Amino acid sequence: MVYKKLKKTEEAIKQFQAVLDNYPKSELSKDSALEAGTLCEGKKDYTAAAVFYGWLLKNVPEKATEAQHWIGNTFYASGDYENAAREYMKTAELEKASDVWKITAKARAAECYERLAKYEEARKIYSGIIKDSTNPDWKKSAEKRLKDLEGK
Repeated sequence: MVYKKLKKTEEAIKQFQAVLDNYPKSELSKDSALEAGTLCEGKKDYTAAAVFYGWLLKNVPEKATEAQHWIGNTFYASGDYENAAREYMKTAELEKASDVWKITAKARAAECYERLAKYEEARKIYSGIIKDSTNPDWKKSAEKRLKDLEGK
């Protein structure tokens, strides 16, 4: 954390990796994986960030939903919308994911399909959000996106 505060990103990442390598079952390992992933994202090393989030996904069950979503975010940030959509949908399919995470992930996946001009895929997802959601704001947002897709 000191290296992070000093903006010595590479050294901070190395130290967070050392915690994961040497103390994988410690409470600090959870924070180390998240911090390292965030630092890697900050320097636009999305592949490395996804590896750290993948570590969380595999080793910290209570963080699996967030970690899966963050993996989707790394693909999205790198412009790989096809893989981002796939990873977001994995988030939506996680058994323990809350409705908030599931709907958020589906909406992000639909956004990816819009960017890829795969409008029918986006429509299917937005329609599913409208059908499955109990939150009126989420339904309204999906309805707006569907309307915006008319004619495409």
